[in-house]
Amino acid sequence: MPTSVGVSNDVLGAGSGGQVEETGLGAGREAGAGGRRISVLVVDDHRMFAESLALLIETEPDIEVVGLAATGEEGVEMASSLSPHVVLLDLELPGIDGVEATRRIAAETPSSRVVLISAAPDDDAVADAILAGASGLVPKVAAPERLIPAIRAAVEGRIVLPEDRHDAIAGRLADRDRPGDQTLGS
Repeated sequence: MPTSVGVSNDVLGAGSGGQVEETGLGAGREAGAGGRRISVLVVDDHRMFAESLALLIETEPDIEVVGLAATGEEGVEMASSLSPHVVLLDLELPGIDGVEATRRIAAETPSSRVVLISAAPDDDAVADAILAGASGLVPKVAAPERLIPAIRAAVEGRIVLPEDRHDAIAGRLADRDRPGDQTLGS
């Protein structure tokens, strides 16, 4: 059975078509309905990067970081025990990679949304992770103000991709939809 995935065109880039308001960090955001905050788990093997992301995220009054993990296995375990709204997950991790971690998180904690983060994302791996349940990608080279809209979009159930990667990744997802096509990039 073919898999259909709707992809928002460049929620992270300048051509977002108004899908995500990019107001910058902390610009007039109030806590969610009833004071409920968006919970985020950061999974990255580079401690300084992970802690910097946490500091950036914590500038938002309605978003909180509930944990940091350094491996795919730790990320899966923490996602299962914490049930965060969003898991920011590096694609390249020691132990199980981001694709397999996404697959496990989606199976064990289906209410959590996975947003991939990567320094050099491979389009095939990103497409595989989206098919496994990821809600998109924020490249590590993106401007910091791109992260918060991506978290919010994931909570809203949208798949987010950077403008410069959208067509390539969407093409790989479309290739996967073709009957009899079992691998990406073939």
